[in-house]
Amino acid sequence: MMVLKIESAIHKEKLFNFYTLEIKADFYRRQVILENHFGMMLQRSFF
Repeated sequence: MMVLKIESAIHKEKLFNFYTLEIKADFYRRQVILENHFGMMLQRSFF
């Protein structure tokens, strides 16, 4: 029974880490998109 609890805890931690990475990846993806749009706006204003 103890082994199942430990395996369950490990599984939950892996899922949590996966979701945390997904959230971070989504945040950085949005930042890159925003920076690209902003960069394009700046580029257009100088030419």
